[in-house]
Formats: sequence, structure tokens, C-alpha cells
Amino acid sequence: MKDIAQNFNYKTPAFIFDLDGLGEHLRFLRANFKGKKLCYAMKANPFLTNFIADFVDKIEVCSDGEFEICKSYGILAHKIFYTGVYKNEQCVKKAWDYGVRSFNAESLNQLEMLCKFGAEARIFIRLSSQNQFGIDKQTLNKALLKYAKNIKGIHYFGGTFRDKKIPFDLEILHEIIKCYDFEELEYGVGLGVKYFINDKFKSEQERIDELNEMLANFKINICLEMGRFIVAKYGLYASKVVDIKCNDGINYAILNGGMNHLNYYVQIFGMKTPQLYHFGDGAIKNWCLCGAICSTADVLVKDISLKNLQINDNLFFANAGAYASTEALYLFLSQAMPSIYLYKNKKFILARDEIPTYTLNMKGKNNE
Repeated sequence: MKDIAQNFNYKTPAFIFDLDGLGEHLRFLRANFKGKKLCYAMKANPFLTNFIADFVDKIEVCSDGEFEICKSYGILAHKIFYTGVYKNEQCVKKAWDYGVRSFNAESLNQLEMLCKFGAEARIFIRLSSQNQFGIDKQTLNKALLKYAKNIKGIHYFGGTFRDKKIPFDLEILHEIIKCYDFEELEYGVGLGVKYFINDKFKSEQERIDELNEMLANFKINICLEMGRFIVAKYGLYASKVVDIKCNDGINYAILNGGMNHLNYYVQIFGMKTPQLYHFGDGAIKNWCLCGAICSTADVLVKDISLKNLQINDNLFFANAGAYASTEALYLFLSQAMPSIYLYKNKKFILARDEIPTYTLNMKGKNNE
């Protein structure tokens, strides 16, 4: 990603998604998860869905909007796994008419609604991980007594950055699978990624090997559902220094984008230092990097050492490929949404130009 940052010479703020590196990573995952299906949770980065679809068995869709993205791309219906804690009959009917047959059920009410569509429906009951999602083990028994012929498998996602809890999750799932005749386990692994310079993780290979070993005793078809773990490393956020100053002995750099564009999981007031690239040379100073939003919370990095930082320098924030581009506060202050570039075959492709947002924060001309 450093080489990509060095060669980027376009307008900022912008996200850059590396399709070349992502393709290599997907081939690596396929080679190391032999005998298992892969599902991409497109909520992690919808912009990459069409590219990733060719590498995976399923695309997890969590909303009518995500379904419309897949439909627009022409993604085959049999690849779509339609989930979501809220889905109404109208949205399900639209997906059904497109040919989608795989759904999860997050409640008995959803299960009853989905079963109305007939025996072709392949329903996965979502097992709760002690939160608002899915159903508990007691309710699972009730569901199977009434709708066993429609229920093809179990869907489970315990949460993100779940590495240390995976053995606990799999122990629960193993006990349930032994008791029932399910065809498939749809397992959201929740593997974490290294966002900040002090994060400690084993290598990808080690974690994959450990997961495969833990899954070896499962006598069931397994589909591994992943989002963040697939795409996080393959995104950069580029922002330009537009002002510098020193207040009370602290050097501040103001960037042309901040918390309204970039969001890192568990980052609070810039206290954790993400990996970033700056190509300056000269004297080193410590800087507090702030965005363009009128809020004291808009601190991207509280304290970082950089060489000869100047106005008009670009900073590239790494590991911005998952959620970072969609979870931010885009409408705050009516700032424009950043451009998005795809890096493919060593070339930059403008996938989306910057988009003004002020019209979304005002009445239309006919609603004065």
C-alpha cells in the first residue's frame, strides 16, 4: 500500500481501494480454506462487492439497499444470502422474484414470514450471541418443531474482533450441531485486523491454521462469513494538510477530511495511532492531526511524529478498506463526500467523484 500512496497524485480527500492486492488475498484465503465455502459480508465495503463476487460462494446482503447494489451488478441470485435483523415481506418478495432463495431468520416472526414463500426457501436460523440478534437455544427448539423442513442450517456471528472467543463460539455451535440434522453452518468468524501500530495479532497464516484445526471436528458443510478480515488491509484514506499551527506548545495539522470521512473501529479522540504514510524528509516534530469538522472530537491522531510536515502534504491512512468509508458522519457540516479510486492493474480508476451533501440537509425547492 505504501507504493500506491507514493504514486497517488489526485484530488483529496479520497479513498483508494487496491483491487490487485485484494485479489491476491482472496486467492490466498481460498487456498487456505479448502473444503469450505466463503461468504463476503458486503456491509464491510459495498464498493468492492462486484469484484469480490467472482472469488466467493456467497454475498451476505443485510438490507434492501445492499440487494439493489447486487442486482445492479448482475450478481447471480444463488450467490445472495439475504440476512438482516429487519426485513419486511415487501423486500423479501423483491429478492425472491429475482431468484434469491437463501435467507436467515432472526426471529420466529421472520421465520413464519419466510416460510410463506414455500418449500424452496433455504432458511438459516440465526443463533443469538446474547444480544438482540437471532434467537436463543430454547426458541430454536420451538422453531424446529414447527418449521423443520424449511430450516437448512444455522447462522452465527458472535461479533467482530472475536479472535480470543472463537473457541467458546465453536464449542456452543458444536453442541447444537450434534443435536440437529442441519445441512450447513454459516459462521461469521469475526477475525480482527491490525488497525493501530500497537495492536498485537498472530500472522494471518497462524490464525487461519488454528481456525481450520478447530473446525476439523465439525461434520457439516461450513461457509465462513467474513468482511473486515477480507478487505480492511486494501484501503487507504488520503487527506491533505490545509493548515498548521501551534497552540500552547502543541503542533496542530488541520486536514481537509476527518471524522466525517474516516472511521476506525474503537478509535476515540485519536488516542490510538493508525499506520499512515507521509513522504516528508527533514526535521521530526510531533503533531496532532485534526479534521475539518467543527468538533473537538475530530482528532484523527492525538500524537504522532512526522518528518517536516507542511501545508499541502498528503497523508495516507492505512487499513481503511472496511467500514471506514461507510460508517463516518457524512452529513455533518454538509461537507462533500470524498472521491473513491480503485487501483487495478497498477492504474488508478475514479469509481466515484466527490459528492456534495448540502442538498440533503435542506428543503427542496418545492418545499419552501
